[in-house]
Amino acid sequence: MFCSKCGTQLDDDARFCSKCGAPVAAVDAVPVGNPAVSLDKPNNADKAAVSPAKPNNADETTVPTDSIKKKVGLLKFLPIVIAAAVVVIIAIIAIVGLTALGSPKLRYNHQLSLGARYLEELDYEKAIAAYKAAIDIDPKNPEGYKALAELYMEMDDYEAALAILNVGINLTESDELQTLIKEAENGTGNDAQEADLQADEAPSSDSGDSNDSRATESAFIGEKQDINVEVRQVDNSQFPQVSVYVYVTDENGDTIEDLKPADLEVTEISAGGDVSRASINDVYKMLGEENVNVNLVLDASGSMQGSRMTQAKNAAKSLLDYMSLDQGDRVSIFSFNDYVFMDQDFTSDRFSLMSAVDSINPNGGTALYDAIYSGVLQTYYESGAKCVIAFTDGEENASSYTFDDVVDIASNTSIPVYIIGVDDYGYDSATLSSLATQCSGRYYSANDSDIESILQDIYISIYKEQQDYYVIEYTSANTGETDVFRDLVIDTSEGGRYIGHSERNYIPVSDINGAFSMVYMNKDYILDFTSQREVTDADLAGLSLAELRIARNEIFARHGRQFKDPLLNQWFYSKGWYLSLPYKYAPDYFDKNRPDPLSKLEAQNADYILAYEKEVMASRDIYPNAGSVLLSGYDLALSKPVLKTALAQMNNYPSTTVLEENKKLVQEAIDNPDVSY
Repeated sequence: MFCSKCGTQLDDDARFCSKCGAPVAAVDAVPVGNPAVSLDKPNNADKAAVSPAKPNNADETTVPTDSIKKKVGLLKFLPIVIAAAVVVIIAIIAIVGLTALGSPKLRYNHQLSLGARYLEELDYEKAIAAYKAAIDIDPKNPEGYKALAELYMEMDDYEAALAILNVGINLTESDELQTLIKEAENGTGNDAQEADLQADEAPSSDSGDSNDSRATESAFIGEKQDINVEVRQVDNSQFPQVSVYVYVTDENGDTIEDLKPADLEVTEISAGGDVSRASINDVYKMLGEENVNVNLVLDASGSMQGSRMTQAKNAAKSLLDYMSLDQGDRVSIFSFNDYVFMDQDFTSDRFSLMSAVDSINPNGGTALYDAIYSGVLQTYYESGAKCVIAFTDGEENASSYTFDDVVDIASNTSIPVYIIGVDDYGYDSATLSSLATQCSGRYYSANDSDIESILQDIYISIYKEQQDYYVIEYTSANTGETDVFRDLVIDTSEGGRYIGHSERNYIPVSDINGAFSMVYMNKDYILDFTSQREVTDADLAGLSLAELRIARNEIFARHGRQFKDPLLNQWFYSKGWYLSLPYKYAPDYFDKNRPDPLSKLEAQNADYILAYEKEVMASRDIYPNAGSVLLSGYDLALSKPVLKTALAQMNNYPSTTVLEENKKLVQEAIDNPDVSY
C-alpha cells in the first residue's frame, strides 16, 4: 500500500503516511511496484506509461528493513497524537463543566449545597450569603427561602426569618413556606407583617439599567415604615454636585440605620415652577465618613459673671473632650458682649480651644445677632457638615445685625443654627425659638439650677445628632438660575421600604455678600498698607465713595474701634482679622483714648483719604456707574446734600431699568433720618 499523496510505501495497517502525515484511504488492488499509480486515473490508462524504471541500485532484500523503519518513524508521532487527544478530552470536559455551571438550575443547586456545607461547618455568615445567592439566581424557587429562614430560626433571629418568608410567599405561593411562617411567628411573638425587610434580603431584579441603583433592587413587598426626614444642611459649594445632610428617624425618634439610594428620590423645583429629578450618586451615614465642624458661640455679657460663666466654660470644655478632634473634627470659639470676638478660629488643636474658652471674661451687653451672623459667615468657609451653636442668658441689646439679617445669612449658606437660652431673665424665648427654627436649627431652653450639666447634655446631643446625619449626594439636573432660591424635595421612593417627605429651599450659589452687594466684598482690606506707607492719589483712583469710606475707617478698625453706623460694624464683623482683635472699643471711648491709638502715619493717611472723598463729592459724578450697577447700602451711606447732588446727576443719565431703581434707592436714603458716622 502506498500514500496517495506522496507515493511512499506504507504498512498494510497504517492510518497515516509516515512521511507527509496524510491520512491513508482504504484501497484495494493497488499493485506493489506501481507507487505512482493515481487513484483518480481512468481504467483505460496506459499502465506502461506510468510504470517507473527500477532504480539501478535497487536491492530487493532491503524491503523488510524499510518497512521496520517506517513503523519506527510512525511511533515517533504517537506521543504527539496521544497528547493532542488528551487536550481535546480536557477541553471537552471543561466545556461540559462550564455549560453545567452556566445552567441556572445547576448554579442554584450549587449555592444550596454550599450553604448546607457552610452550615455544617457552623459558618453562618457564609451560609447566609450562599442561600441569598441562590434566591438571587431563582427568586421563584421556594427552597432558597426555606433554607435561609430555617437558618435564621436556628440562630433565633425569627424576625429575619419572617421577613425572608414574607418575600418568598409573595413570589412563590409555597404552602411549605406558610407552615414555616407559623413556626417563626411562634418564635418571635409578633405578627409577620411587622417584620422589617432588609434591602439585601430582597431578591435582585435582572431587568433595568444597571447604572440606576433603583433598577438593581426589587420593589419592597410588605408594610412600609413611616420615617421623619429633616434636612439640616445643604452643601452647594460644588454645585451642580450637591450634598444634603439629613436627619432620619422612625416614629420613636430612633435613627434609621440602613438607608440606601434606592430608598429615596430627590426633586428640585425652580422659582419658575420647573420640576427636575436629580440623580442620586450616594447615600451614606456621616459617622466614620465625614468630620463635624462646630462654631461654638458663648455669651460673655456682664450677667454671665461668677459661677454661671464657670459652668458655661466647663460645659464647653466637656464638648471639646467628647468630640473627635484627633480624627479631624474642627471647632471655632466665638464670644460676645457688646462686641464679637473670635477667640479661636477653626482648629482641631484641643489645647488651643481649651485656652480660648478659659480666656473669656464676661462684661457688657449682649450682641447675640452680631455673634451668630459673624459665626455663620466664618463657618461658611469650612467644608463638610457644619453648624453654629449659640448660648445666651440675656436678651439681644447691642447688635448692628438684625433678626432678618441672621435668617438671611443662614438661609444663603444653609448652615443650621442651634440656640440655647437660660430662661430666667424674662426675655422673649419665643423670638429665639423662631430664629433657630428659621435657621434650620432648634431652640433649647435651659434653667439656672444646673447650667453645666444641662449645657453639656445639649451640646453632646447636638454633636451626636450631627454624627447620625445621612449624606445624600446628588447631581442637579437644573444648572440655570444659580442665584435664585429653589425648592429641594426629598421623598421616599415608591418601591422602597419607607414613607417620608421633606422640603427645603436652597440657593445653588450662596450669596454671602448679602447686603454688601459689592464685588470687593471678599477683600480682607480695601487698602492693606495704610500703617506702612503714605497713601497717594494713584492708590485711590478708581475707588468708589463706598470703598474710600471703608478704606478710611479700616485704619481705625485695626485698633478695635466700633462705629455708630451699623453698616460699618457689619462690614468689619465679616472680616476674620477684625473678629480676632483681643479688644474692641465704643466710638466715644476710642476717640478719647490717650495717647491716640493711631500712629502719625495712620492719622495722616486717614486725613488724606477724607480729603480725597470730599473732592470726589464736590467735583465728580457720585455714582458714575448708576445706569448699570445696582447701588448697595454702603454706596448710599452719604450725607443728604451729597445724595441730593447724586440724584440730580442721575437725572441727566440715559434712562435704564437699573438707573430707575437706583434713583428710587437714593430718594429713599434722602428721606431716611441722618446717620452719624
